[in-house]
Amino acid sequence: MTSPQHWRAHQTEYWRAHQTEYWDRVAPKYDSLYSTAWSKAENQQVIEQLRQLQCLRTNSSVLDLGCGTGLGYELCSQAVTNDLEYFGLDISAEMIEICNQKWTGGQFLVGTMSDLSAFKSETFDVVISLFSAFSYAEEPENVLKEAHRVLRPGGELFVSYLSRYSLRRIIRAKFNDIEYYSTRYSTHNLSVPAFVYSHREIKPILNEIGFTIKARYGQGLFSGVLEQLLLWKLDSSLAFFLPELCHLQNIYAKKGNL
Repeated sequence: MTSPQHWRAHQTEYWRAHQTEYWDRVAPKYDSLYSTAWSKAENQQVIEQLRQLQCLRTNSSVLDLGCGTGLGYELCSQAVTNDLEYFGLDISAEMIEICNQKWTGGQFLVGTMSDLSAFKSETFDVVISLFSAFSYAEEPENVLKEAHRVLRPGGELFVSYLSRYSLRRIIRAKFNDIEYYSTRYSTHNLSVPAFVYSHREIKPILNEIGFTIKARYGQGLFSGVLEQLLLWKLDSSLAFFLPELCHLQNIYAKKGNL
């Protein structure tokens, strides 16, 4: 009989293999997928949100989980004017290779975001995971526990995840815990599993681990539905009041109490 531990290990191994294959395949054309005016408006919105992180206002060390081709490095660099010590981590070796070709200011490593054993405890001022990267982690609670461990006291977390009750999912009648997601790059007919969450599910996990939520931002109410730049201001206004209906929810939290 297969033990629960063996089955859990099998699931984790499958999830990681699936993620690695998908993102390696997507990597060569990944940047071109998100060069639209809508995507650029989303980037600018995240820059403004990153500027609210107090730790980024001083010389900071940042760990970016699921860094992809380095967009997080680019946005952090635009969000601050001071020196930035940046580490990016991604499961895809192809993504990391592109990072090393594009950027000279950061350090980029291959690895899974649920295992940060390469980093000592209380090393970073800020941990980020942008544009739903957190949803692709196979062990989400471990990701948050590890983020808490590597953050210095008072350090800050900025994590983005796919919303369970987004307008996009409601229209398509999708209410399951896992969504098989595909980017616009469909040459290989691949999809990749991603967890979806409600704020009600995420909040107690963060609190139990030792984070205090400072703010929640909805992003992209019309993302995946009607991405017209003329609707961007309306989208941003509605997202403020209806974060749960947005494509993404971004959580800004602090290690410890406020």
